[in-house]
Amino acid sequence: MAKKKKAEANVASIDKLNEDLTNVTRRVEENKKTIVWIGTGILAIAVLVLAYINFIHIPGVEEANNALGQVDLMQINGANDSTLMVEYQKVADNYGHDAGSLAALKAGKLLYKAGKYEDAIKYLKKYDTQEAIVGASSQALIGDCYANLNNLDEAINYMKKAVKESNENELYTPVYLVKLAHLYRAQEKYADEYDAYNEIKTKYPNFGQAYQLDVEKYLERARIQAGK
Repeated sequence: MAKKKKAEANVASIDKLNEDLTNVTRRVEENKKTIVWIGTGILAIAVLVLAYINFIHIPGVEEANNALGQVDLMQINGANDSTLMVEYQKVADNYGHDAGSLAALKAGKLLYKAGKYEDAIKYLKKYDTQEAIVGASSQALIGDCYANLNNLDEAINYMKKAVKESNENELYTPVYLVKLAHLYRAQEKYADEYDAYNEIKTKYPNFGQAYQLDVEKYLERARIQAGK
């Protein structure tokens, strides 16, 4: 009797083992299918990305570069500002990528020069400000546009951006700080004007002499009017 029960227990254990092995095999097969589907999906995405790069992105970049190059060539050949302004606007409106961004900057500068400040702002804001010096100058020019439109709050906002983005460049940052000081003075914010001139004095001590600007005089004037 004991031997019979032991034999039955062994059979049950073997059946359980076979069942477990079957389950493991089934899970492996299911995982294989999942892996195959994932791999197929990744491959499909890779194909789409490569197709986009080769058939859309690269041709788009080349087309934008060619369009910008044609207008630049017109400038070299002596085209007037009005013509160039219109052509750069067309490139900025019709193309993206770096060329479209640069065209927007050039259009913005010409619009500013023509006194079309609102249009200039529109195009200057399209410019991608990744490069520190050029990016900062575009922000400062937007500030100048707003100043000419008598929107001093926005002028100050963008001039502060120019100061920040110029990354303490010794040639450009103090220029933007002077402009910022003038804007603060126009709003009678003498304490802020003082801080701007004080930053020039502290961080850029040679700037005043190089540009024949008496920083100490303006700093003292702002200090007195701010009641410091």
